[in-house]
Amino acid sequence: RDLVRSRGLGDVYKRQIVKILIQLSGGHLMAYYRRIRDMREDHDLTQRQLAALLHMPQPQYNRYEQGLRDLPTTTLIALADIYHTSTDYLLGRTNDPKPPVSL
Repeated sequence: RDLVRSRGLGDVYKRQIVKILIQLSGGHLMAYYRRIRDMREDHDLTQRQLAALLHMPQPQYNRYEQGLRDLPTTTLIALADIYHTSTDYLLGRTNDPKPPVSL
């Protein structure tokens, strides 16, 4: 088989790896992807609108929300600022959506 045309196979492996990582993390990774989608929907934003706020193409943001790509730190911080929450909440490390108190 031609290696150039078999590019889709890599996506299958990526999804399998993500599923395994979710299982190994006790579901924390799933909370992360689900939470950024839920926050977007709770704020009545489309992927296109949010991508524009983040200065990126919609397909790129979609990959973050689907768990196909990791969120860069700068994007994670920007999302926390947009939603007025903490990065820990977006990452599923806490269930308290309140942002930390500034010193």
